[in-house]
Amino acid sequence: MFVFKSYFLFFSILIFYLLRFNSYVLMFGFMFLVFLAS
Repeated sequence: MFVFKSYFLFFSILIFYLLRFNSYVLMFGFMFLVFLAS
């Protein structure tokens, strides 16, 4: 599933970028990624 992997990578980069502005966004994004993975 290349689409899912590229989508997951996109979100990972996006969350990492937002981390520089707000750590709370990182926690929310991390839980969201875990939710998608499971």
